[in-house]
Amino acid sequence: MRKSIKFVFCFSIVLLIAACAAGNTPTAATKKFFNAAIENDSKAMAEVATDETVQLMGMFGTKIQEAMKEAGITDVNKLTFTEEINGDTATVRMKSPSGEEGGEAINLVKIDGKWMVNIDMNK
Repeated sequence: MRKSIKFVFCFSIVLLIAACAAGNTPTAATKKFFNAAIENDSKAMAEVATDETVQLMGMFGTKIQEAMKEAGITDVNKLTFTEEINGDTATVRMKSPSGEEGGEAINLVKIDGKWMVNIDMNK
């Protein structure tokens, strides 16, 4: 009985670690970022974006939310994402359900082991 409890406990820890690692991808960060933008949730956005990106998004306020709705981006789960990782940087591209690519590629950087959306107005 004691061995089975240890096994269940260890197995649960492994699953928890795997679930956390699976959510730490450029695509997962991009999805969370766009969901936060759709909902105009600056706190959620700050969890997956660089400080510069959060400030930039704050300057545009609800205009970004309106632009996303105009572009038909109301549910990121309906989009297809492709990611390209190069060390501590990544690029994510989105496609609509019809296969149409959505605008610019999203750039991300890895900071303290976590992928963060990095929108740079100087590029």
